[in-house]
Amino acid sequence: MIPEDDRQQFSYCAFFKEGKAIGSMVARRRRQHPHDFGRASTFVETIDLPALEALSSRFLRRINYYGLVEVEFKLDPRDGQFKLLDINARTWGYHTLGTHARLSQSAIS
Repeated sequence: MIPEDDRQQFSYCAFFKEGKAIGSMVARRRRQHPHDFGRASTFVETIDLPALEALSSRFLRRINYYGLVEVEFKLDPRDGQFKLLDINARTWGYHTLGTHARLSQSAIS
C-alpha cells in the first residue's frame, strides 16, 4: 500500500499511435470516491509534469500501444517514485478536461 495523500494520484491521458502521443494531458486527481480506492474522481486538474509524460510514453512505446489510454500512477512519498496503478484503454470520467485544457492553452499563446 502506498500511503494516502490526495495530491499524489496522477494520470497520463493520451491517444497513442506509432510510438507517440497524438494528443495528451496529465491530470492530478485531488479527490475521489471512495477515498482509498476511488471509482470516481470528484476533483481533477490538468498539470504540467514532463517526467510523468516521459515515463508513460516510454512504457507505451515499449508495449507498442495504439489507441486511447489513461495510465494511472501514485507518487510514493517514501521514495519519490511514481508507481503504476493501472492502465485504462477506454474513456474516463474526466476526459473532457482535455478539450478545455487545449482551449485554455490556445488563449495563453
